[in-house]
Amino acid sequence: MLQHFKPQIRHNPSEAPAYLLLLWFFSLWPIFTTINTKTMDKETIGKRIKSARLLRGLTMDELIARMTHKVTKNAISRYERGTMMPRLEVLDDLAKALKLELAYF
Repeated sequence: MLQHFKPQIRHNPSEAPAYLLLLWFFSLWPIFTTINTKTMDKETIGKRIKSARLLRGLTMDELIARMTHKVTKNAISRYERGTMMPRLEVLDDLAKALKLELAYF
């Protein structure tokens, strides 16, 4: 007869079995893979920024105002055309201003 496995609850992370640490690490893997801007395509991100802005009905000036003027209109234009890659901090601000998840980009 098989007995059900009942994991022990541990309060000290250093006492956690290795498989729990691996499960925790791999649960974070999508975060690392979606935020790595070096592997993202500038043109794809630009198209997504522009489509999100237009779907929200915002002009570039309104988007910049929502971002509290952290970037210029020229920078937004270059992001949307795919000629410049926004930094991670800028992508995060864009996501907040457009009310989207960062993973969208």
